[in-house]
Amino acid sequence: LLDFGIARLSELDVGVAEESPAAALFLTPGYASPEQLRGEPPTTATDVFQLGVLLGELQEGGRTEAGAVPTRRVDPDLHAIVRKAVEPEADQRYRSVADLAEDVRRFRTGHPVRARNGSTAYRAGKFVRRHRFGLAAATALLIGAVGFSVSVVMQSARVARERDRAEQVTDMLTDLFAGADPLYGNDDLPLGEFVDRAARRVEVGEFSDPALQVELMGVLGTLYYHLTRPDDADRAWSRALAAEGAAHGPSTLKSAELQVSLSTLRVDQGRPVEADSLVREALATLAEVGAEESVILGRALAQEAFVRQITGSLDSAATLYRRALPLLDSSTVDGTRTAAVANLNMGFLAQGQGDVGAAEAGFREALRLRSMAFGPESPSNAVVWEALAALFQRMGRLDSADLASARALQISQASLPPPNRVIASNLHVRAKIRASLGALSEADSLYAEALAMTEELYGPGSPATAGIANNYAVFLERGGEVDRAGGLYRRSVAAYRAGFGEDHTYTAIVEGNLARVLAASGEVVAAEEAFRHALTILGTTEFDPSLAARPSREFGELLLRQEDYQGADTLLGNAVELWAATRPPDDDDILQAQGLRGVALMQLGRFEEAEVILREAFDATASSYGPEDEAARAAAERLAELYDAWGRPEEANDVRAGR
Repeated sequence: LLDFGIARLSELDVGVAEESPAAALFLTPGYASPEQLRGEPPTTATDVFQLGVLLGELQEGGRTEAGAVPTRRVDPDLHAIVRKAVEPEADQRYRSVADLAEDVRRFRTGHPVRARNGSTAYRAGKFVRRHRFGLAAATALLIGAVGFSVSVVMQSARVARERDRAEQVTDMLTDLFAGADPLYGNDDLPLGEFVDRAARRVEVGEFSDPALQVELMGVLGTLYYHLTRPDDADRAWSRALAAEGAAHGPSTLKSAELQVSLSTLRVDQGRPVEADSLVREALATLAEVGAEESVILGRALAQEAFVRQITGSLDSAATLYRRALPLLDSSTVDGTRTAAVANLNMGFLAQGQGDVGAAEAGFREALRLRSMAFGPESPSNAVVWEALAALFQRMGRLDSADLASARALQISQASLPPPNRVIASNLHVRAKIRASLGALSEADSLYAEALAMTEELYGPGSPATAGIANNYAVFLERGGEVDRAGGLYRRSVAAYRAGFGEDHTYTAIVEGNLARVLAASGEVVAAEEAFRHALTILGTTEFDPSLAARPSREFGELLLRQEDYQGADTLLGNAVELWAATRPPDDDDILQAQGLRGVALMQLGRFEEAEVILREAFDATASSYGPEDEAARAAAERLAELYDAWGRPEEANDVRAGR
């Protein structure tokens, strides 16, 4: 799922300690052409590649790489066509969509295909078979590739129907390619326009067979999704789901497959509640039809796991990932890619739960699988090295983090021409790590370079730029450059509002950061307004509820200084409750919030409650860091002040004396 640019919300937090990620470009490394991954503009060769991917998926039910061996019994000519269309080097592919269309037509009519450059014997054999079997024999080879969920043993009449549908799907795709013929003046027409033409043919009812309509609309939805046209993908998949229900009832494998696709799209659209409902329906359908060990069940479980992950249900997400992984077929490139993404997400989930060992294991397995599928220098591996670098930083293994971030940047800069989103992200993470190592000047330069590259790619007002600007502002705030940080926070809030809306989770996160800077600058009224708006949004977010914890604590601290002790108590108690749901009791943020809440309770005269909280905070801090640590001494002083206010000076003296 991360390959489709879904934000890693399990890593999100709202304050200085954890920073929000940049919004990602919706691009799928597993489906984009190599030149697109290098950041180059799309060309006719890109269209050829994407059509080759589509044919490969139809013939094998999964992704086809250049040089890959078919995993199903596929005609060698058809496999050669696909292989040539998806060659890594653009100049080795068909010169145009028209050339690809011509080879497809030659395959369909039994003629030798140019992709094979066959011998005399091969051409003679094609001649004999052409006159003996004709088009029916060629199209019958596509029966298993159109994606119908049928059993291995069928009645002969049903075989004939499926063969006819396979032929019709192939006819439609062949006509789609034929639209690129120079005779029609369409050789340079973008791929999206060809897909639109095919969609119009389906919409006007040109294909009367309901099952065929479902299959075609499903294929069109997939094409639109990979063309980054979510509204069109939504319309096609939704129509396919409705048509499947009308034709065969709501509980079919095809319905489940379409529900999983729509659930993925809903996450992309920032609608996780709807995504959860759709994937739950898919799982119920799969249970009803008895698909306990199917690949589609693996996909559905992985999707449900990701939805649980981004909405904060981390334990159930981990269980679902563990159920999904054995069902994902790693013997194919597509299965390997999916398993790699699942392991990567499991790593982020474990990291969010504080299980750094499991997180590292998940990231390393993702790295192994991606290296196996795409090679160790693949740009997709730069993403995994970046994740490892961030994890090592969190673990305090700064030397390892430094090496991992350098490796990520080495891969991306060697394989991708700037400006590129992967390079920008790698620069961003390396900036954070170099800052942790005290190389502040270098970190400042890296942040500035990452921000400039992101602005060049997406413009200064884009959500992607907003993410980098926010994290650069966090760095500057830590260094005491409050004015520069405030300016960047304002830019980030404005960009998120423009891109995602006033009430989006990202907007609220950065608004909370801005509120903190406003409070530090003495702009109390503006800070309170920003805090209240941010918490209103974060309090109702469909994503992780603990995102509201940090601004709750920081707003509570501001109210404590304003002597609004009741308001401070409420906010600080809320922060503790939210963090306690996913963190251990001795977590630093929890202990700090408890200490502040104890002060508020003391000021309210609720001494017994304050004593319990302040004693727990002191004992945990002293146990973790030692009684002489600065944080432990601060916790001890709060407890001593409580006893002073309570009229128990001897106990106050004992605490100060360390007794």
